[in-house]
Amino acid sequence: MNNVHLHGNLPLSYFQLMDLDEVTVDVLPERKGMIMKHVEYMVKSRSHSSTVQRRYTDFEVFHDLLIARYPYRLIPRLPPKKIGMTEHFINQRRRALSRFLNIIARHPTIRKDSIVTFFLTSEAPDIHSKMRDKFKNQLDEFVTLWDKGDIERQLNMMSCDVQGMKTELTKMLKSVQIISNQKSNASSILSETSLRSGYLVLRRPRSTISCSAMNCPFWLARVRP
Repeated sequence: MNNVHLHGNLPLSYFQLMDLDEVTVDVLPERKGMIMKHVEYMVKSRSHSSTVQRRYTDFEVFHDLLIARYPYRLIPRLPPKKIGMTEHFINQRRRALSRFLNIIARHPTIRKDSIVTFFLTSEAPDIHSKMRDKFKNQLDEFVTLWDKGDIERQLNMMSCDVQGMKTELTKMLKSVQIISNQKSNASSILSETSLRSGYLVLRRPRSTISCSAMNCPFWLARVRP
């Protein structure tokens, strides 16, 4: 069967396309809450064959956990909150939440995370608190790529690199000090040489030879001893 190309770069077969999850989000007709009524959504996942109810607060906690888990990936933003929601706003937010979940559920890496599975399948009450407690100590994806031994080896290598840099910087500092001292000594030698040269000029003997304009050049005859 011919391949189907998504965005011109990712070749996927028909069966691979069918394996991608499809998540739908619908608004439950009855709003809940004693005083402040809130909207609940029915979330259905084809891959997990699940149907769960979620509040916007659940989406917020889910979003925060994904950002903590994948700090170097682009996690889509959630639609905004609003007090005094209209039916139009509720429908627009439902569509935005559906897009958000489908992007997450079809991502080749993120969709396999247990956070995603938990959000799409768990029917536990107070789901946002359960999610926060269950995944609050999670590490980001790049830290979990190494086991404890790998991390220790990486830290030891970094420690050796830092020690080597410290040694080289110490050598550079000593070289700079030597050059500075050499310049200082050279300056002292030049100063002393200059003083001695001046002393010799002042102590040079005066000439006792006189000359007249007849037997000396005119420019020498004008110089008086």
